[in-house]
This record gives sequence, C-alpha cells and structure tokens, in this order.
Amino acid sequence: KNGSGRKRKTADEVDRAILNFVRNNRWDSLISLRDELSLNVCINTIRNRLKEAKYRRYIAARKEWINNRHKEERMNYARIYSDWLFEDWKYVIFMDETSIDTNVESTRHVTRKRGERYLPENINFVRNSGRLSVSVYGWMSSQEQYVEILSQVLPKIENIFEDGFWHLVHDNCPSHRAKLVTKFFEENNVVSVLPHPPKSPDLNIIESIWSKLKSKVRIFIQSNGKPSNANALFSLIKREWEYLKNDADLIESLYMSLPNRMTAVINNNGNATRY
Repeated sequence: KNGSGRKRKTADEVDRAILNFVRNNRWDSLISLRDELSLNVCINTIRNRLKEAKYRRYIAARKEWINNRHKEERMNYARIYSDWLFEDWKYVIFMDETSIDTNVESTRHVTRKRGERYLPENINFVRNSGRLSVSVYGWMSSQEQYVEILSQVLPKIENIFEDGFWHLVHDNCPSHRAKLVTKFFEENNVVSVLPHPPKSPDLNIIESIWSKLKSKVRIFIQSNGKPSNANALFSLIKREWEYLKNDADLIESLYMSLPNRMTAVINNNGNATRY
C-alpha cells in the first residue's frame, strides 16, 4: 500500500540545511551539527541523511601543511623527474631521520564523500612540534653528526654501486644543507644530490618505511605495554627495523611507486597525495 511506510523524520528543507552545514563545516561533529541547526532528531537520523547524499564520517588523513611556494617547488621537482622509470630510480639512495615515541597520535574526523580523502579541505594538516623521544637514523641534530653518519654509510653505498653511479635524496633540514656537509660531498665525489622539495615526505620513499615501522611499534605497545625506558624502546625499534629492511618485495614496490608519485603530485597541482 502506497504511503504506508515509516514517516520520514526530516523535511526536505531540513535535509538541505544538513548538507549545506556539512559542506561548510565538515570538521564539526554530528552533535555540533544537530545543536547548531536546533534539530529535534537523533544522530542516526542525521547520519542517514548524510549517507543518502554519499557523505559519511572518516578519520582524516594527516599531512604536513603545504603553502603555495611548497606546491610550486613540488611541481617543479615532479616535472623534472616525471620521465624517470624504475630503472632510473633504483640508483637513488634515500636518507632520512625520524622520531618514534610511545604516545598515540591524535585523530580528527571529517565528513566527506568517498574518494575525497586527499582533497586539501579534508586533510588534517599538522606542523612539526620538534618534540623527540627516540630518534632513528639518527640522533643527529647537527651538521657534524650528520657528516659522521655519512662517513659510515658512504663505503657501504660505494660497495653497492661499484661504478660510482648513484644519486642521493635527503630532506631540507639545516644540518643537511650546511657548508660542512657540502664540503664532505665534494671531497668524497658525491656529485648527484637530487633537489628534494620541502614538505614532500610523499616523494621520499623511506617515509613509507618509517610509517610501517611506527605502526609495528604501536601494535607491539598496544599488546605488550610501553617499554620501560628509551633503551628498551630503541631495542624494539631495531628488531622491527630488521624485519622491514629484509623485505625485498616491499622495498622494490616502493621504488616502483616513484613514477606514480611524480604523476600524483602533478595531477594534484602540488598538493598532498595519497602516498
């Protein structure tokens, strides 16, 4: 019998108001939405109206803030290396450092449609606080320490690339750009340092390794509790690192992803990508 179904709890104008609110306030919770619009309905009703319009609540992607200058530099870099294939990238050594602690990262939820995770308006942009717990590769905070690390690593790299043909990628932190580091490169014939753009962890594949490493450490802590001190945490990190560095399929897949990463930056006009 027509019209015998359950009566809809919201009128068309209320449905439109809900959608308009979400489009302009996608970071607000559904409770805030209900309060702001003074709706006398339950949260599930609001959620159903959003679902009908293909909206739902998601955990927002976390990315570093990228300003217009960063976008331009990212675009230039991606265009320069857009024609590099896996065969080219396999001669590139990626260097980086990270910090790992026992705290759980905070999350934010955003209301969006499927497939819109990496639109700038849906990203939870974060800025580095500088707080460290245990630093991995390294604990260098100065140019002298970085040169010391490089002097230990360089012979291993030269053993891999016996013909001396290889490139280096490292980020733009001050210690990497210091005159002492530049002098070390010149004295040791490190002639090819790719101009890695700032705010571009998605273009340095070792960042994907850090992400997996942090995830493994976090899972261990959730199951076994926090390490008692920094040394215990570092031992845990070293153990998980051994598993990752010996995963040849993972390493190869990351190198093979680099052409797609360049394309993604270009297609996103320099904005953050899914990588």
